[in-house]
Amino acid sequence: MTRKAQGEFFETDEGHLSYELEDLEAAMVFSVANRIQRRFGFAPTKPQAFEPEAQLIDLVRDGVRIAVGWNDWSGLYVMASDAAGDAWLKQIVADLESAADELATAEPATASAKEQA
Repeated sequence: MTRKAQGEFFETDEGHLSYELEDLEAAMVFSVANRIQRRFGFAPTKPQAFEPEAQLIDLVRDGVRIAVGWNDWSGLYVMASDAAGDAWLKQIVADLESAADELATAEPATASAKEQA
């Protein structure tokens, strides 16, 4: 199955940006989070949430929080929690869109990659 790696921006109830890639599978959360860590220097916070109907990885850099998650109604999303996060999210999305082919054909992360996230 081909997974689409192009998404759409939305505004959260708090007025910040969220980028949703509804056609990516839940397991791709780890691949996207790992890419953000490698390319932008964000680090995961603990604990993370992993449940069948929703997954969430919080990433932080210099006090800026970005959430990477998946749920039944949004699909995969990358979300900012403040204005600084909005600016980072635009850069992250540009990177994700430039890697659309790579992400669309990538295999979901393995258990060992999940432990690193």
